[in-house]
Amino acid sequence: MQPTDTDNNTVPAANVEVTSLYLRPDEAAKLLGISRRTLSNWQKWRVIPFHKVCRTVVIKRTDIETALARFRINAVGDPSTQRKRCVTHTKPPPP
Repeated sequence: MQPTDTDNNTVPAANVEVTSLYLRPDEAAKLLGISRRTLSNWQKWRVIPFHKVCRTVVIKRTDIETALARFRINAVGDPSTQRKRCVTHTKPPPP
């Protein structure tokens, strides 16, 4: 028998909508569609910032969106994807 709202105010985790400001790692991984291990690696490599209070880890939803925006790859024809030419500076000749 699965718990319902009337049984001790609990709801199965699969039916919980993620609308909070802070997410637990399992919720964040599910939101991103990645494994929990991948999220742990991203935390270890500091790709996604997180907060740790005692043994509880939480991730701010806006931090996830900001971190992913850094890795956005634009479409080919998008003007922001055109690379700027590298300017190489040469040393002036010695006097």
